[in-house]
Amino acid sequence: MIRNRAARRQAFTLAELLVAVAIIVILASTVLLAMYGAMENARESRTRSQIAHIHEQLSYRWQSYRSRSVPLRLSSSFVSLDDSSNQVRQRMTARIAAQLRLAALRDLQRMELPDRRLDVFDGPSLLYYENDPRRWYPAAAPGAQSRWLPYPNPLGPTTLSQPALHRTYQEFVNLRTGGNPAVWSETFQGAECLYMILANMQEGGTTALDFFKAAEIGDVDRDGMPEILDAWGHPIEFIRWPAGFSAHPGTDLAWGVAGVDDDQDGQVDNGSEAAWLGSDDIASPSDLHDRSTSVSDPGSSSDPLDPFKVDYRWWTVDGNNNPYFVDDPFALFPLVYSAGRDGIYDILSDTNEPIFAAPAPLRYTATMRPWGTMGAQVPYPNDPYVAIDNQFEIGRTSGALLLLYGADLPSHDWPVGTKTVPADGIDNSTDNIHNHYIEVR
Repeated sequence: MIRNRAARRQAFTLAELLVAVAIIVILASTVLLAMYGAMENARESRTRSQIAHIHEQLSYRWQSYRSRSVPLRLSSSFVSLDDSSNQVRQRMTARIAAQLRLAALRDLQRMELPDRRLDVFDGPSLLYYENDPRRWYPAAAPGAQSRWLPYPNPLGPTTLSQPALHRTYQEFVNLRTGGNPAVWSETFQGAECLYMILANMQEGGTTALDFFKAAEIGDVDRDGMPEILDAWGHPIEFIRWPAGFSAHPGTDLAWGVAGVDDDQDGQVDNGSEAAWLGSDDIASPSDLHDRSTSVSDPGSSSDPLDPFKVDYRWWTVDGNNNPYFVDDPFALFPLVYSAGRDGIYDILSDTNEPIFAAPAPLRYTATMRPWGTMGAQVPYPNDPYVAIDNQFEIGRTSGALLLLYGADLPSHDWPVGTKTVPADGIDNSTDNIHNHYIEVR
């Protein structure tokens, strides 16, 4: 009897086996979670390296526009139109020359740094200028009054010659799509434009793509146009003019404290009140451009392509129709971003802008000033700061959009493969990896 009891004690009971299995499962889970976390950290680190490399390559191109020569031949005078559409001889002024140069540089950026299919398909834009800001402008909007405002006139059919790089992009698209550019999908068009830009950056027999591994190049939407993939296998996206990726109004849609003239300049809730004490304005996630820095220090973040401040946003009128200086345009550095760990981009990159025949994507060659700034919509091609419904600029993060909009907002690539921003009211954009939160040199 004693030997039998001893023999029975040598085996494990069911309870003991279950406890042992539970301990093994817990240990295995801990190890797997640690391994998964390490793998995610490694993916994030690799993606940051990818974006840092792309940022460095784009920096050279972006900086070049500061001193870029513009192939425009400007005579001392030209034929223009007066308020009655009569032809008149007008003197070429330094202001008009600066406006034409700014328009030409923006058109060059659109064609040489495309972030959508239409930038590649559309040729050179008509270049616009404005006359003296005190010129009389007859109102065209219903119920509006005539007033002193800038009066835009096209300088005849003036355009740039098509850049050789733009023709190269068109040939690239034709080659990749088998001569049928219409098959190029909008789904990841920014990422595909980014690939095309880097593929045509050559130095010493190498291209900017040589940094990437073969597995980091793919065609996720299978339209023939390749993308650079982050470490999670998602396309790395690109926005040339991410105006919304800066400080912006909070839920009250007003700069500063809503309904209060915080800075006592005679205008309530205007841009000079950005980030005022007590406001709900949302801080910028960008160290490269921030609308609020231009308010506190006008030279710190102003548009480097517009040193003479001839963009129409620098001028508006007060209640007595007198033009006054407004601090609005700011530096726009291209945004390169990954969807991050959750695979959701969380950044607005396209729109069904209501000034076009809906539904239609944003077409920079056809942008116009909104109602209210001129009394009527007038052409202003390649406007980098164009807004959706006068509120949502390209580059806004979903957290800000959800606070402001309060519902699903159409876009082209919020979560991978869908067209709707999550309506959960949660800002998931903090895991997006981008090139703007860096030390500015």
